[in-house]
Amino acid sequence: MTIKLIATDIDDTLLNSHRQLTVHTTDVLKRAHAQGIKVVLCTGRPVQAVQPLLDQLGLSGPDEYAITFNGAVTLSLAGEQFSNFDLGRRDFAALDQFAKAHQLTYNLRDAQGAVITPDDNISFYAVRQAYDSQVGITRLTPAQVPADFRYVKGMLTAPKAVLDAIEPSARAAFGDAYYVVRSTPFFLEVMNPKANKGSGLSALAKRLGLAAAEVMACGDEANDLPMLKWAGCAIGMANGIDAVKQAATHVTRDNDHDGVAAAVEKYVLEARS
Repeated sequence: MTIKLIATDIDDTLLNSHRQLTVHTTDVLKRAHAQGIKVVLCTGRPVQAVQPLLDQLGLSGPDEYAITFNGAVTLSLAGEQFSNFDLGRRDFAALDQFAKAHQLTYNLRDAQGAVITPDDNISFYAVRQAYDSQVGITRLTPAQVPADFRYVKGMLTAPKAVLDAIEPSARAAFGDAYYVVRSTPFFLEVMNPKANKGSGLSALAKRLGLAAAEVMACGDEANDLPMLKWAGCAIGMANGIDAVKQAATHVTRDNDHDGVAAAVEKYVLEARS
């Protein structure tokens, strides 16, 4: 089947190691978009944090889309949310209890992208997230939030070696009640069990009337695996983890050599010519 939607992760996939979207990759994706192919950014961030990339790609309006917060929120670029898998006060308390037991810092992100932390001593990771997303930081504890409090993901934050050691305990503690995924070496995310990039991509494809065979997904990390396993054309980055390469139908160049562009040219544009 012809590819009609390209879903791509951002960090270490679409962007190079300098966190730049190259001119070549921009041009290739614009060529695909001009042929009527949807280009969808799939990210752990809120949509406002990737607005410069959307602007660079010329994507805007009610007929363009983004998958945000690792699949917890899927929305049009006019702001309409049509998929939202969130969490509440009881989940906040469970995360807080685990973090305190293991002496970890953590924060939450709400659907508007705000960073919520229970700590007086705000961590470097919370500040970095707030800066990247251009949002504020709110201090709240589980005891302070109202009964109807909602958020989209919790993030355990620590140096890589610390999270490497704690990840098995987190998976055992949270079990099937949550989706636990390593999005970067420094973030271990705890989310609604229905929230992942695969469920977000599936919801979007259903809205657009597309089959999995008409969708290409590109990624490099564990949080990309659900969408790579769902899409008919799964592109793993050469710089990706081994599990991504094993799940991929094709492995492209690394992110410092326009791997996404190479895959789009070969499996999308050339297939249409």
